[in-house]
Amino acid sequence: MERKLKTYQIHLKVNGPVFVGDGNEIQKKEYMFLNRNTIGVIDGAKFYMLAKKLHLQNDFERFMIDDTREDLKHWCFRNHVSQNDLKNCMKYVENVGDRSEEKGKLQVMTCITDPYGNPYIPGSSLKGMLRTILLGRDILQHREKYRTDTRQIRSDLEVNRINRRILNNNIVKIEKNAFNSVRSSGKETVDFDIMSGVIVGDSEPLSREDIILCQKWEQHTDGTYKTLNLLRECIKPGTVIKSTLLRK
Repeated sequence: MERKLKTYQIHLKVNGPVFVGDGNEIQKKEYMFLNRNTIGVIDGAKFYMLAKKLHLQNDFERFMIDDTREDLKHWCFRNHVSQNDLKNCMKYVENVGDRSEEKGKLQVMTCITDPYGNPYIPGSSLKGMLRTILLGRDILQHREKYRTDTRQIRSDLEVNRINRRILNNNIVKIEKNAFNSVRSSGKETVDFDIMSGVIVGDSEPLSREDIILCQKWEQHTDGTYKTLNLLRECIKPGTVIKSTLLRK
């Protein structure tokens, strides 16, 4: 008899900035700070047509192609491009959270978007988040179950602290301990991952108003912090992410 899938609507409220990148970045010639807390990302095609209209297309082509330290804001200032003309060429505008002043231009990492340019979170990312939450809960509630894994991790770290991949095998064993169950099918015994019966869909589309640019910070083992010349397009706190979960 065929089993029906149970459907659940999940609503997740964001408590801190969430970054799900698409692997791309906005170059310094493709955006400008409109003020300290706002950046504007230009539409390349519209901006080129504006440069052509102002008889600046040759200078603009050299600006885009040549490896120059000049950014978009300085180019517009040098060529007396008005703010009104710039506004008509903006693809979108985003707010910037707290950031420190760094030397050099800030790199902007973009979030993943759908074909219409709307930010969203893929179902695979949502399922991975749920998997991590369930794993953490199981570890906290059943510490004895993972005592051997805890000792092994401490031992491996004492032997080789430099190798960042040293915990990969430990993590695989821990996840197998948490999610795998053994099932018999005839003469065969199958190692079954219980999360394989959970299907999480992509989130509903978000809007650009749900995005905020956040600077990346690094915390070192000695407790000190370091800021990087890197901004990320993050889903801002307070946003509600809606998706569908199917369970067998």
